[in-house]
Amino acid sequence: MLAGTDAGSYLVAMKAADPQSFQRKLAEATSSGPGHKPDMIRTTMNGRDWLILLALALIWGGAFFFIGIAVRHVPPLTYVWLRLTIAAAGMWLYLRVTG
Repeated sequence: MLAGTDAGSYLVAMKAADPQSFQRKLAEATSSGPGHKPDMIRTTMNGRDWLILLALALIWGGAFFFIGIAVRHVPPLTYVWLRLTIAAAGMWLYLRVTG
């Protein structure tokens, strides 16, 4: 795109930025408004957070473990049917519980 043209013509078209505009935007970004809430991110994990992390690791890691077993021992269409059945049962249970 710039190979056949003079690069200097593009530099002339650019405007210099006002340094005060950066300071004003910084002040607007750091000021707290009337409805400012405290930060939601905690720096330490409590027991519930560790339990959620452990459950996620078991679910995610278990999926890879069972996929490895299924690839070796279960025919592909049976595996697809099994996965869809488990997912449908889980969704049905979730909808039944939540109403």
